[in-house]
Amino acid sequence: MPPRSKLETLIASQQGPITRDILINGFGNIGLESGMTVLVHTSVSSLGWIPGGAQTLALCLTQALGPEGTLVVPTQSADLSDPVYWSEPPIPESWFEETRATMAPYDVDVTPTRGQGIFPEIVRTHAKAIRSAHPHTSFAALGARAEEITSNHALNSPLGAQSPLQKLYDLDASVLFLGTSWDSNTTFHLAEERLPNPKTLKQGAPMLVNGQQEWVEFEAVEYETDDFEQCGQAYEATGAVRISEIGRAQCRLFRIRTAVDFATSWFAQHRKP
Repeated sequence: MPPRSKLETLIASQQGPITRDILINGFGNIGLESGMTVLVHTSVSSLGWIPGGAQTLALCLTQALGPEGTLVVPTQSADLSDPVYWSEPPIPESWFEETRATMAPYDVDVTPTRGQGIFPEIVRTHAKAIRSAHPHTSFAALGARAEEITSNHALNSPLGAQSPLQKLYDLDASVLFLGTSWDSNTTFHLAEERLPNPKTLKQGAPMLVNGQQEWVEFEAVEYETDDFEQCGQAYEATGAVRISEIGRAQCRLFRIRTAVDFATSWFAQHRKP
């Protein structure tokens, strides 16, 4: 017999499909409520086989949050960064200049996400979604506060004080991990931005300036993720995180404000200057 595909293996391991009712009940059990603003990190496959997949998941989340709630996702596009930093895959140095000059410019309506999975693409391409203007670290939002959260995303503040993360912090929003872990927790980057004298890098991206494509350079913090899991586990030990099974996945819900405040202090104590 030919080997099973990942999808076949997933279906064979379940007692039944992960239905809308299962998802909605799971969201309620973990503490999701109508009117909340939530940044969602998702591994759709970890939840199990869902009829309709990521589209059904987005429908259930917007239903759970209601008309006054807001769903936010990271829609990062790191492939528009400076090729000097590329490693997956790297390109020859002799290609750098031509690559910078000829790659398509960032377009909030067209540029796809990279490395974020299918769910952010479902949200990004929704007719009512609004996306922030940063060419590397944009966010897309759907709901009552979408425009407020995504507006005025500064080039030199990818994930800092002039980014959607700060807006979410100010709104005392929450983060929902659906089968993901601390190593992909975008909000910890806001804590990194708050450390004294953070290291910075010269970055660049292809952008439209007055209707003409230009390679635009800016300074940005050099982010790290190696200790995110350790920091997240320490934060979790404080009891500030609600943990529950939704479908087949272990999921987490917590407030951005307490997580960022904790991580800022934790990084200051545990990272070498």
